[in-house]
Amino acid sequence: MSFDHLNSVAYHLITSVLADGSAKGGSCLNLANGLWTDESKPLEDSYQEVVCESYKASLKQVDFKANPGKVRVEVNSWEKKETKGLITEILPLNSVTNETGRIFANALYFNASWRESYRFHEPYTKEKDHEFHLLNGDSVKGVPFMTT
Repeated sequence: MSFDHLNSVAYHLITSVLADGSAKGGSCLNLANGLWTDESKPLEDSYQEVVCESYKASLKQVDFKANPGKVRVEVNSWEKKETKGLITEILPLNSVTNETGRIFANALYFNASWRESYRFHEPYTKEKDHEFHLLNGDSVKGVPFMTT
């Protein structure tokens, strides 16, 4: 499979499959891509074209060296906007430094109704023995899942 074919598939997914149907009472699935690159390391034109056209990514040239904290705030604001406020901080304090060269970010927002009406009651809820990793490095087991 060629890169051109992969880029074409990505374009098709982003422009048609991920269309927002919430205005018509349907589901909303939003995928956003973002790329922040240091202005001292410009991207090749052909790469910029693929990023912007095939992947519909927002592309920003920023000054990591002079303003790493400002870039971190910008990326977090972008993520918050793209996830409709569900994710407010993806990059913690001091995670972006003057040595950062690029940040690639993706945001996925999905909102839909259950096909059948369920309540989160005991018969439908079971504890799973999966381990979840939290942002602070801790992990949790025995999280209840709704199943059907």
